[in-house]
Amino acid sequence: MKLQSPFCDGAAGSKIIVTTRDAEVSKMMGAGTLVHNLEPMSNDVCFQVFEQHAFRNVNRDIPPNFESLKEKIIARCSGLPLAGEQQLILLWMAEGLIQPQPEHNKQMEDLGADYFQELLSRSLFQKSSQNNSKYVMHDLVVGLAQWAAGDICFRLEDKQNSDHVQLGCFTKARHASYISGKYDMVQRFEAFSEVKHLRTFLPLSVDYPSNYLSRKVTFDLLPKLQYLRVLSFNGYQVTELPNSIGKLKYLRYLDLSRTEIRSLPESTTTLYNLQTLILQGCEYLKALPINLRNLVNLRHLNNSNVGSLKAMPPQLGRLTNLQSLPNFVVGYKRDRVPIPSPRDIAALKIRECDRC
Repeated sequence: MKLQSPFCDGAAGSKIIVTTRDAEVSKMMGAGTLVHNLEPMSNDVCFQVFEQHAFRNVNRDIPPNFESLKEKIIARCSGLPLAGEQQLILLWMAEGLIQPQPEHNKQMEDLGADYFQELLSRSLFQKSSQNNSKYVMHDLVVGLAQWAAGDICFRLEDKQNSDHVQLGCFTKARHASYISGKYDMVQRFEAFSEVKHLRTFLPLSVDYPSNYLSRKVTFDLLPKLQYLRVLSFNGYQVTELPNSIGKLKYLRYLDLSRTEIRSLPESTTTLYNLQTLILQGCEYLKALPINLRNLVNLRHLNNSNVGSLKAMPPQLGRLTNLQSLPNFVVGYKRDRVPIPSPRDIAALKIRECDRC
């Protein structure tokens, strides 16, 4: 209202243009039906603008690998990649940013939803023009967040493209993200050898048909990152995980969606702090570890679109904290997995809600 009051005394016939990202602001200003919604530029137009500014009136040749960088440039111009609300809440939980409040009779997921809506109302997030159920952050907000985070968070591309960055600064890092490439070899992750207490390893996909990750990253590098809480291989053509993944005792969030994983090592069942296990779209996954019931803190097991899964492991009723399980597969005797009893199934206490 303080913003609106100076405009109430304008001369007759005056016109005022107010720009805002929030429709509620336009209503408050009395715009009524005189609202013009500006749609974001298409990826092609966005890239043309970048190309003109990068090479117009500059004696500089277009680099030979420019085409291969096109998708990454477009992704950066659009701010952060799309992100479902539920995904962010689960990541916040894994990082310890949401604490249970039993005295208010609210689950962590409900608290996270409250937090998200508060940030959305303050325009820290905005709905995607591509998908109404997903959200992005404006590049200005991204820049502010990066400034506030300092050396605690980094995007791998920013560090690799900065000549003045010293490797020593990686020792302070806690959260790392990067745009996954079509072929991600171990050389790309050399800087991670300097990271001692990394909590987040999060690739951000630009939807290549297939992303390939060096086996040395999964088998040699990641087991050394013993303080990880968030680990994602989303979209990589990973076929197996090392047995040493069981040493990541602090891990709370493991995303293997759209990988070619065939099975999970039994050591996965020793990740007692694990809250979220995402297996969505793992078409080749045939079985879950027999002792999955040991993951007593598991809250979300996403096994949707896992067509090859033969049966669920026994005694899942012990997972009393489980909040979501999209697909329960009842096996046959030939699958050599004991069929859970109706009592076990009932004990899962799966809630049917919009979040699940």
